[in-house]
Amino acid sequence: MKTFTDKKGRVWDLELDILTCRRVDASDFKLYYKPDFSIFSLSGDPLKHLVLQSSFTFAVIWAIVQPQAVEMFKAGKFPTDPKANHEEAELEFVSGINAKAKMEANTAFLEALGDFFPELKTALSSLERQMRTLSEKIDLKAREVEPLLDEMLEADMDQGIKEIRSRLQKTRGERLGEILSH
Repeated sequence: MKTFTDKKGRVWDLELDILTCRRVDASDFKLYYKPDFSIFSLSGDPLKHLVLQSSFTFAVIWAIVQPQAVEMFKAGKFPTDPKANHEEAELEFVSGINAKAKMEANTAFLEALGDFFPELKTALSSLERQMRTLSEKIDLKAREVEPLLDEMLEADMDQGIKEIRSRLQKTRGERLGEILSH
């Protein structure tokens, strides 16, 4: 079973079966993907878009976990009313997604897709490794430039403080001149 844990400690199951895939196909993804989307026709552009566009990925993940959210409402694991509407339930789900949960969810989702679509497993696992490697490289590069960014920000801040002091001195001088002239 492919799962991820959100920042609120809730565990979400992303296992796919025919019923779950039918629920995904019945969902409206027009905000995220213009052509009609079917998870059963997962290849080429739809697959690429699904994997690379986080908003689309999480819309599909929401379609998968929606029944779990209903059960969590009934069990009192959501702070909102169990009779809450679909939008409130979705907002509660999304509120639990932070960077760590997003990474876990992406990995679990790719694994679930690979389990359900064995013909895509190799490509999906390769893609997941490439995404992880790219993320690690981005983190490394960001740490490398951090001291330079700190230096640049500090210089900008020092310049801003000098400009503020200069303006204050000028304003004080003008006011002093006004007072003395009266």
